[in-house]
Amino acid sequence: MSAKPTQNDRPFDAVIFDLDGTLFDHTHSSIQAMAKLQSMWPGLKQFPIELLNLVYQRSLNRAYDDYLAKKITYEEKDIEKVRDFFTSLRLPTPSQAEMERFRDRHKAIYRAAYSTTTYSLETLQRLKIMGIPVVILTNGQQKHQEEKAAALGILPLVDCLISSEMIGYSKPDRRAFQFVIDMLGYEAERILMVGDSARADITGALGAGLRALLYAPESGDNSDSDDGTKIESHRVIRNIEEVLDFVRPLV
Repeated sequence: MSAKPTQNDRPFDAVIFDLDGTLFDHTHSSIQAMAKLQSMWPGLKQFPIELLNLVYQRSLNRAYDDYLAKKITYEEKDIEKVRDFFTSLRLPTPSQAEMERFRDRHKAIYRAAYSTTTYSLETLQRLKIMGIPVVILTNGQQKHQEEKAAALGILPLVDCLISSEMIGYSKPDRRAFQFVIDMLGYEAERILMVGDSARADITGALGAGLRALLYAPESGDNSDSDDGTKIESHRVIRNIEEVLDFVRPLV
């Protein structure tokens, strides 16, 4: 894609979306998978499902950070997060075969429960009709994220999906955002970033000169639960559909 800046009455010329937790309802899939696994693993039945899901997400994040830091491979990441999950719950570490079975079952149920966040598809369809370029910028593997976006019906509605694997930089690295800015060809301040992570999406985008919206559907204040970073109230949205209010032509 190579777009050239145009003068119009819209406040933004393009929109960048995060994928996981923003367009893709990661929480729904994760809870569905954990609920099923809880019924299969006796040791997990003593814990509330909300706690299990929280601990698993933290284990996933730690393993993913190690992968991004090149401490472990992408394949090792899946086993490491399972090991860390059981360790964090102070449960006996499963055997290698048991961890692989847990990983495989979680992955299968998680994928079967794929769903978009509320009004994501409708918003993307509307942006397409409006002629506004849309790019997905996601940390992860290109093939996996493209397959996910395709399964959700998102991929045909965006101009392209760019992963950290593809460009060699992960959010919040400023270079990840700069890659998209250069590709789009618009001034940074004319591009809107939308994501659910204050650290990775919002802080990173603002550091690159983009404007940004924090997607926080369940937040009671203006902070992001992953690190407590504060964002001004006018930059927080509770529904993806609210993005349209920011890109409509100025009257």
